[in-house]
Amino acid sequence: MKYLSVILIFSLFSACNVENKKNTLPSSPMRFVLEKGPVDKLIFSEFILDNIYEYAAWIIAGNKLDSSRKNEFSRWVSGQIIEKMGTDIDKAFKVWMIFRKINAAQEMPDYLSTTLKFAEFSLKTANIKQTLHALTVLVGSKDKSQDWESKISGIINWLVDIDSLRMANCMKVRSKESRCIANFSGDSILRSIIKPDVGDISLAIYKKYLERVHNIKFTGKSYASILNSDLNKELKSYIADRITGMILFEKDYTSAISNLVKEVKLDELNPWLDDILKRIAKSPAKNNLWEDLSNYTSAKLGHDFSSRICEIIGKNGNKSAHRNCLVKLNMNKQEELLRIRDFLVKNINENNLELGAMKDLYKLSYRRFAELVEREYLDEALIEAEYIKKITSAANSLWKNEKFFSLSTLHSRLSSIYMIQGNKKQAREELELSWKENKHPYTLAQMIQMEFWDKNYKKATEMMMKFSDFEGKNKGYASYLFMQLARIHSVMQEFLGDAERANQVRMVAVEFFRKIVGNISGNSLRAGMLVEAGELYNDLGKQDFAVQLFQHALSIDSSCFLYRSVIKSLVLYKKTALAVDVFNAMAGKTDCDDKSKLYSAITVLPSAMRDGLKPYEYSAVTNFLKSYKENRWQRYLKQIVTGEISCEDALKKAANNGQRAEATFYCGMYMWAKKGWKAAEEKFKKTMEFKIYNYIEHDMSFWFMHYEKLASEKKDSTGSKGRLF
Repeated sequence: MKYLSVILIFSLFSACNVENKKNTLPSSPMRFVLEKGPVDKLIFSEFILDNIYEYAAWIIAGNKLDSSRKNEFSRWVSGQIIEKMGTDIDKAFKVWMIFRKINAAQEMPDYLSTTLKFAEFSLKTANIKQTLHALTVLVGSKDKSQDWESKISGIINWLVDIDSLRMANCMKVRSKESRCIANFSGDSILRSIIKPDVGDISLAIYKKYLERVHNIKFTGKSYASILNSDLNKELKSYIADRITGMILFEKDYTSAISNLVKEVKLDELNPWLDDILKRIAKSPAKNNLWEDLSNYTSAKLGHDFSSRICEIIGKNGNKSAHRNCLVKLNMNKQEELLRIRDFLVKNINENNLELGAMKDLYKLSYRRFAELVEREYLDEALIEAEYIKKITSAANSLWKNEKFFSLSTLHSRLSSIYMIQGNKKQAREELELSWKENKHPYTLAQMIQMEFWDKNYKKATEMMMKFSDFEGKNKGYASYLFMQLARIHSVMQEFLGDAERANQVRMVAVEFFRKIVGNISGNSLRAGMLVEAGELYNDLGKQDFAVQLFQHALSIDSSCFLYRSVIKSLVLYKKTALAVDVFNAMAGKTDCDDKSKLYSAITVLPSAMRDGLKPYEYSAVTNFLKSYKENRWQRYLKQIVTGEISCEDALKKAANNGQRAEATFYCGMYMWAKKGWKAAEEKFKKTMEFKIYNYIEHDMSFWFMHYEKLASEKKDSTGSKGRLF
């Protein structure tokens, strides 16, 4: 598993360092680059739930599965949703929502039947939001097996009763009705179901709820009677926002806006909203006005209302404005990346060559590249990298006065890919290219670590001194990284025969962390620094204090990454019972992905077996592993530590050196529990021979062997049992 730093490598967006501006250069020079993106087929031979967004992206971009593949895929997604319904309704809902998008792009044979099952299950288990999403789809479908509308009416009645009760209780202690309305769960749930594919149906449902809960009545297409009534001002202002949102989904939205501002004195309720709507009514083609309204509706009503405004901007014909809103709304939606990228390519090739479009194309392509690297689809990531290089080359040749795109981060990521592939020479070259492109402290840290793992301790020590060369905005970060590398820096001094210097390095680093940790505002960064300081304290022989720092870190940051880091450290220091406790907390976190839990579980289980813990003490670990079915390769790793598959058979199933290194390491963990240290040591040595320096398994193998060697030396010198911890 790749070693992810708590510090972001670089910001992708810092690679683009100029303002968007129009450029009238002809599109012809771009033709050789901007055809279609490099992914033109479904690249995955195995259906894995982790990749549902990748499958969706491919289909949403306009690609079609052939009949047999479509049927196979549809059955698989349906099965995943049904399986998840009984164990994790939120995850089942996420997968169903993606299935919904996929079905809109290419009709799936199992979609409707799965939606029916999902609706019935959600209703039985009182998951209201999920139920309403599914029911609105069924109302508009061909399925008439049940009276779906009456079921929706029943749910609305329930929501109205709940919110009315909340209002009554709230008004006993608060004077302002607006503060009580903010607690209405029905309003937020019903706004969330308003989607383009069920627009009329969902709007009718929402109107019915608003009528009931606020005792108002929508008549015809005019909203004047409500907003001009004697309702209190706060409530009318609240309803005005919702009416604005609903108008956006009407077919003749411009006329509806014009009528609203003519018939209602909105300036008395919301002067800003009155002004922007009047300006839109006067100049409906001015996209900057729509963009301002989009920001407002997004904050007040939610993302889907902004998406609707983006559609309106597209209809107005301003390609630049349409591009801006599409990218803004979809940059973080993996399933939309290919569709938006194709849109950008078409946009640029139609002689709409703007620097902003090129920057967006770069960002989207880099995000896709990063996703492929994270999932270790290495060949596809390399193809994507070549596309990014072409974009960069073209942009820098067209806009010669500035260097708009930096490939430094790309080279850094490529180094990671080549390392996993076992191509250390190319990995080193990519790091050198990254350093040449941008002399950034993080790249220096990567280069030092590579020298350390190659046992070039003297060279690595000399390179550590380069951190003092950084000035300006990088100076503080360079100082931090210098201290972050203190563990390997100190070990290098020991290997070079200077134990006194090694402890000095540790002491100085600890003092540095103590001084700055209180001044760090971000909890994630502070927590990461506490873990690093704890590891240094452990190396100084102050293990109890190290554990206290780990516990403090978990109290201020609950990210999956931090849980994984703390579990790794506790396992290394043979504080296995504490590692089990941390995993128990991690297992209950719904916002923590199963992949992170899996790798933590297969680290903790053999450690618990080795240290003689009772099975009931780590039952949460075994229960999680029994239920884990997400990823085929990770299932093999699970089977290694549970003894269900031999090390030899697991290695036969490995597809690349990264997987071979993982299998070898977890075989070592299992061997340690079953056959003792010597058997484990052999596997850890083999893990390191793969030289995949950016894997946690490589790092842990080194530290296991280092600590056991220190314990053995202590035993030889004192005659004691030599247990280091």
